[in-house]
Amino acid sequence: MVRRTHDPKERYDAALRYLQSAHFQDPTNFDDRLTAVFGAEADLPRQLSGRSDCVLRFEQFNQRYWLTCEAVRLDPESPAFEATYWHNALFNPSLPAEVQIVSFTPDWSLARAEPLPN
Repeated sequence: MVRRTHDPKERYDAALRYLQSAHFQDPTNFDDRLTAVFGAEADLPRQLSGRSDCVLRFEQFNQRYWLTCEAVRLDPESPAFEATYWHNALFNPSLPAEVQIVSFTPDWSLARAEPLPN
C-alpha cells in the first residue's frame, strides 16, 4: 500500500479501508505488545531497552491508564520492526527510512486504571 501511490490521502484512505474491513476483525492478528518509533539518532531507545520498569501513561475519554512494561529495542530485521515501520509509513509519508523501534510488553499484574475527575 505504501509503495502503490505517492498521494498521502489515497494511501491513508486505502489503509483505513483495509484495517477497518479485515485487519481489526481478527483478534489473532494482535498480541499485547505496544511499539513506538523514534528517530535514528534518538538516545531514549538505548536508555529504555532492557528495562522492565518503564511506565506508559495515557488517557482516553474519561480514563487514565498506567502500564508497567518491559522495553526492548527491536532489530530492524525482526517482523515486529517491519510491521511497525510499514504501519506507520501508511499514515506518515514523512517517516524517514532510518528509525529505531522499541517494543513495550505490559506486566498486566501491575496495570492500573482510574476514572478522570469530572
